[in-house]
Amino acid sequence: FFFTLYSFTGSLTLQTYGVVIFSSFKVPINKYHAAVLMGAVEFLGSLICIFVVRFSGKRIMALISISVVCICNILLGIYSFCNNILYLNFGTVINSYSGDINWIPLLLLVLTAFMTHCGTKNLPWMLIGELFSNDTRGVGCGLSTSASYLSGFAANKLYISMVLTLSLPGVYCLYSCICIIGLLVIYFALPETEGKTLEEIANHFNGRKKLSNKVHRKTVHCNRLNNETQI
Repeated sequence: FFFTLYSFTGSLTLQTYGVVIFSSFKVPINKYHAAVLMGAVEFLGSLICIFVVRFSGKRIMALISISVVCICNILLGIYSFCNNILYLNFGTVINSYSGDINWIPLLLLVLTAFMTHCGTKNLPWMLIGELFSNDTRGVGCGLSTSASYLSGFAANKLYISMVLTLSLPGVYCLYSCICIIGLLVIYFALPETEGKTLEEIANHFNGRKKLSNKVHRKTVHCNRLNNETQI
């Protein structure tokens, strides 16, 4: 579900059709420069995810990431509707447009890319190493990875048809609704696994003992002068 959620909340198609989307929204900088900027913030978001997840936990990062992406999709839908940007612009001319209002979609699209890589893009790959038992990990990881690539293929393949059928405002409204569904499912279904042992996670899904939503930080013990000191 997490992999599919990432594919159908607009972030994956933004990567694939980024140059066309920037051109359609008439961003105030060169559309290829905007795509490079998007790639840079995605890399930064991935780094932040790696270092912050051990403190905040996966659950909180996922909820924050999806919430911000949802808000960005809503605002992009409103912006495209108010400015009559209904379809994609596949023109070959490299243009940049002046005007303060043109910065709004650029900031929203870049923020979407950043927040996605802080959460929904990278967290599923961490979770598949934690949520499956030793007996099911091979098959489970394989099926989850297959679902990731299949949903990604479907999202990219259907995107143009979705825009032609629903228009850009409609597509972003659809992405917003999917974000809200994902937010509810993850809130009620995803336990906090950061710092938890495989046994604790297995007991949670076996119904023996529910995991708390607090992050368990590992402690390091050292022996100084034959006395155990907890750091």
